[in-house]
Amino acid sequence: MTWLSRTAKYIDERQQALKSPSSEWAYRIAGPGSKSSVPWFRRMMGDEPVETVLLGTWAAEEEFQRAKSLFPEAHVERNDPFWEQLVW
Repeated sequence: MTWLSRTAKYIDERQQALKSPSSEWAYRIAGPGSKSSVPWFRRMMGDEPVETVLLGTWAAEEEFQRAKSLFPEAHVERNDPFWEQLVW
């Protein structure tokens, strides 16, 4: 597998994780002035930086690690149980 195809696959995995209706992730795309970024060649391929990924406290550790590996530029954290109770 070439570098370009690996990069395209990685970007596709990121986009699928963000678009998945079954995903229990909350996320925020990085805006202007954010410290989160992705390399220019990935931006040219349609990737965009994610600033924050928030998972529920119920999310499995493997899901947490998956979020960290897919979005290394993002601050990945679990939701505060106190706020979860207010929302639910």
